[in-house]
Amino acid sequence: IPPYPVAKTTGMVGVFQTAAPTFNFTASSYQRPAKENLMIYELLIRDFTNFKNYQSLIDTLSYFKNLGVNAIELMPIFEFDGNESWGYNPCFYFAPDKYYGTKQKLQEFIDEAHKKGIAIILDIALNHVTGNSPLAQLYWDGTNNQPTNNNPWLNPTPKHPFNVFNDFNHESAATKYHVYRFIRHWLTEYKVDGFRWDLSKGFTQVNSGSNVGAWGNYDASRIAIWKNYYDSMQAVAPGSYCILEHFGGDQEEIELANYGMLLWNNLNYESNQNTMGYINNSTLYRAYAPYKGYTKLGLISYAESHDEERLMYKNINFGFTNSNYDVKSLNIGLQRMEALNALMLLIPGAKMYWQFGELGYDYSINTCVNGTVNNNCRLDPKPIRWDYLQNTYRKRLKEVVGSISRLRAYKPAVFSNQTVSNGTDISGVFVKKLVLSHNDMKVVVLANFDVTTVNTNIDFPSIGLWKNYLTGESLQVNSINQSFTLSPGAYKVFINDTLSSGVVTTSVADLNKNEAIGLRIYPNPSKGDCTIEFESATGQLNIDLYNNLGIHIKTIYVGMLDKGSNTIKINNLDQKPGLYIVKLQFKDQAFWQPLVLE
Repeated sequence: IPPYPVAKTTGMVGVFQTAAPTFNFTASSYQRPAKENLMIYELLIRDFTNFKNYQSLIDTLSYFKNLGVNAIELMPIFEFDGNESWGYNPCFYFAPDKYYGTKQKLQEFIDEAHKKGIAIILDIALNHVTGNSPLAQLYWDGTNNQPTNNNPWLNPTPKHPFNVFNDFNHESAATKYHVYRFIRHWLTEYKVDGFRWDLSKGFTQVNSGSNVGAWGNYDASRIAIWKNYYDSMQAVAPGSYCILEHFGGDQEEIELANYGMLLWNNLNYESNQNTMGYINNSTLYRAYAPYKGYTKLGLISYAESHDEERLMYKNINFGFTNSNYDVKSLNIGLQRMEALNALMLLIPGAKMYWQFGELGYDYSINTCVNGTVNNNCRLDPKPIRWDYLQNTYRKRLKEVVGSISRLRAYKPAVFSNQTVSNGTDISGVFVKKLVLSHNDMKVVVLANFDVTTVNTNIDFPSIGLWKNYLTGESLQVNSINQSFTLSPGAYKVFINDTLSSGVVTTSVADLNKNEAIGLRIYPNPSKGDCTIEFESATGQLNIDLYNNLGIHIKTIYVGMLDKGSNTIKINNLDQKPGLYIVKLQFKDQAFWQPLVLE
């Protein structure tokens, strides 16, 4: 980047390049996933990898694919005020933030994601803009520190109670043209697959002032604005995703969903009540769109997003505990997260999870850089914990999430249509039951969120041979009604299909295996050099490296060990960045541990 012209100007400086290179997109066979079956992974690049750039996302695409992700939603990547931010303080809408990489590298990331069948969705804030934006500065009232009355884009004072910075006037022809240009630019120049629109209920000129109730009332002009923007997106890129953060009453949401848009559906509190072991306000029926009156599956349901407290943080700090059962225990909390994901991700309709949620991220959303927790630290950088992959319980949670996601991809019609059947009860009860019935496949899910063992019954939709999808065990159903005993946090996923690819290889019986020998690999992530520590008996040890598909790469150590603590130093693994598996083979035992190479 050229140096700033010190003493020659003030404010922002634009840089342009003549005859700039163009990126050649090559994912010609890519087709967008059906919106009703999206499995979205939301992330903030700054807090996701140590490199904090688009190249690191390219290197992680196999991880997303193996996790069953078919869409990645990036928190705002446009130039914003300052450097440390979530990006909801935008000033330039057509410039990718230079911190994350070049325009061409962003295009390469999108193209490579498309080659793996993964859509890219951009989170955008077009409710408001900061004072550094030319849209504000060109017509600015310095005396009152607000846009002028004749500003073509912005309201001098906001029209609703939740505005920050300067409020856009979306009834203005100038603003509409600005949004149209934005839509066309990103859908064509970068080939993104759609947008998640922050604070979409703020797109109104009906002045509610500070009255939250009035702001939430049905607003026909706001509906018209959104239908217009949606139509503009479809004209440029048919099938592109228009996702709204439109919290409030359902009347507007239902109309917008039935028109083709998707609505964020926050189930953080209810989900956490289940994982913590509390029954009050634990119903998950809002995850199922028809239950709310939607005629289409227009909801994107999630237990975590960038805006909510992390489930595992609350499990550990506020979960149920007594002398017999302790949700605050890391391992028990993670097992209850498995049950939640098995249930939530199989309810028909689009789903989303927040970065590292598949590994049970347990830092508060308000964690400060110094490790304390304070509400003022919400936007602070958060610890990047790829080393979670070394914990067997966390690894198992990731495997469960991936297996459930792949089941959705295996028979998508089951999960993208209104297939919820008799016997389903996901209300405010401890034992939640989900029954799906479709010609392609039938599914039965039971999850015990109680803190004691329970006996329960459920009616299967058909008799015949079923199987537990996550264990591979067969179940012969000769009568519709079946009885089960479920320990605290236990769950079962049954399908009437012979599919075998969903079996979770990290079995409950082996959960403590690596912990038993104190197996540790560090640093992890590694740049090629690492240290392996463990306890062992006397004998020969082989250490081998595998890629994330289980293909053997090379043997990295062979030698004899003495009984007790052992430390093996590995130098210069010389592999491409990505996720690998290290296998330790003793005479009659094998131990596996993930290793991320940067």
